Amino acid sequence: MASAKTAVEQVAQVGIEATAGVAAAATWRPRTTTIKIDGSYDIAEHRPGGSYYVASTYLNAESSSGSVTGAVNLTEQRRYLALAFGAPATAETAVGSGVYAHTFTMQPERPTWTVEYGDATHAARAAFVYATSYELEFGRNSGTSTFSMNLGGGQFTDGVALTSAGVEELADEIVPALRVSLYADTSLATLGSTKVDNALAVKFSVTDLRAGKQYLDAAKPSISKVVNTVPTVGFDLTVEADSAGRAWLQKLRDREVTYLRLEALGEGGHKLTIDAPVMVKEVPNREDEDNVYVAKYTLRIVKADDFELTATLVNGLED
Repeated sequence: MASAKTAVEQVAQVGIEATAGVAAAATWRPRTTTIKIDGSYDIAEHRPGGSYYVASTYLNAESSSGSVTGAVNLTEQRRYLALAFGAPATAETAVGSGVYAHTFTMQPERPTWTVEYGDATHAARAAFVYATSYELEFGRNSGTSTFSMNLGGGQFTDGVALTSAGVEELADEIVPALRVSLYADTSLATLGSTKVDNALAVKFSVTDLRAGKQYLDAAKPSISKVVNTVPTVGFDLTVEADSAGRAWLQKLRDREVTYLRLEALGEGGHKLTIDAPVMVKEVPNREDEDNVYVAKYTLRIVKADDFELTATLVNGLED
């Protein structure tokens, strides 16, 4: 009797598509994040009048959806930032021996992936895979240092074989919460100079990044295009409700733009920084959190005359 299909043996491999929607060999595998992908089906049914039972069910549309969850890995982030924001906005810069800087801003053109998911005996595949969200979350008291991303994609196809030749498993370079800092300044010129020393937790999130579209064409089984949508981009900040923590409320009253930096440090000069101009969007009630009286703020990233959201990744990956 054959053994049961074991969940722990299911792996994901990724290929970067040269042409969107055309499956590529999946030649890299994450090491500290988990990628999952599965089919999504729009199924309708019809029940005729006078009948207790439906006459038929039928498939109107199909696509795929998935997720990425796990640690903040500075090597893997090169792939995830590109999927969410597009290729680096500036040419890769060598900043040391085997150390490279990649700078990302929101681009109109963004890559798509082929994701294979399964094991050596059975696997499935989705092409046209794109990012719909991107999130980093850090908190030392909660022991949080996590990355997550939601995915959409084309038709989910069973009965494929995992790519076996030339598969690379990306190296570990995890950032723990104890190596994360937050800065808030009043101008771009001073960005990164004033540490927020009462910050307890922060979450950076981008949602509603892209959407797949299907057309009335019987020759096309799933999505034909991916469009960029209007994203919601911001930070959720938890600070001690001391005088500095309460000062964010005055920033709201004054319509003040704050230049925020989230910095996550690796080893050997490697790091990820998220820089953005922000304004206060929401002020939830102050509350007790693990015996600390805290203030929480939702900060919306805005379009400033002199700067836009920029992610700079410094790691050992040259490509």
